[in-house]
Amino acid sequence: MGKKYKVERRKPRTQTRRYSLNYIRIFGKKYPEKVKAHKLANQFIEISENQLCERCNQELAKYKHHQDYDKPLEVNFVCINWHKLIHKGE
Repeated sequence: MGKKYKVERRKPRTQTRRYSLNYIRIFGKKYPEKVKAHKLANQFIEISENQLCERCNQELAKYKHHQDYDKPLEVNFVCINWHKLIHKGE
């Protein structure tokens, strides 16, 4: 007979969903100004299909980035690479 392999099992979908909903609740209580800014930006600002990244002007922008959460409608349109760099602090 061949070797027996241990099969890793994923968490049931309901457990991961519960975890993410719990994370959202905790994040909302910890950073209410960020949640409010994200909601307003998502409600009133759309990224056009051909919007280029404001940092590199080469790739399409996929993210809205807030420099100041007190100004929720002032966002920068950035690509995934710049969004990661911004949040790393570079």
